[in-house]
Amino acid sequence: FHHIIWMGDLNYRLDLARGLPRAANWDHEVKWKHINNIVQAARYDELAVFDELRGERELGNAFASFSEGPLHFPPTFKVVRGLPTSSYQILRLPSYCDRIMWHSLPRHARHITLVEYSSMEQYCTSDHKPVYAVFELAIPKRIRRFGSVVPTSAVKCTVDVLLLRVHVIDTGRRAVGNGGASGNVHDGNEPGGDSA
Repeated sequence: FHHIIWMGDLNYRLDLARGLPRAANWDHEVKWKHINNIVQAARYDELAVFDELRGERELGNAFASFSEGPLHFPPTFKVVRGLPTSSYQILRLPSYCDRIMWHSLPRHARHITLVEYSSMEQYCTSDHKPVYAVFELAIPKRIRRFGSVVPTSAVKCTVDVLLLRVHVIDTGRRAVGNGGASGNVHDGNEPGGDSA
């Protein structure tokens, strides 16, 4: 493997005591209101200090070598079913249970770029809001056995759950196998070659 993308309900929660020691003595309702006020004000960056997964990654206890994008979206759990926005059940603290992270071999780390990472609030059939990520991958045509120089001619591939686009950077390469998926192939010299 060159890249691993790990996703799912990892069940990590927001623990206010991680960044706000006095919160250890608060009752559940006060903690819930504190988190909910931050969420309603869309100050999601402030929640990162309370995130158990980020804390465990920083300590090297879990997913230590994995990367994750910033959490610039509301917590994804435990929401009220049937509502197209993030309204939270009082029984649980709002949390970022649903996550997408990636890990690359050191030699290939610069070949993957996170383009977008967010949740899909419009889906309301579960007590979780789904998350999605869009990555851009540069796939070298030839991997050298030794050395770490990336070939200048490579296939550039943007993979999206909703849309698969393939762009060919190397003008000499005209056909790309798509594994049964549909997509457009451009060599960058055609009109619209940079937009798929």
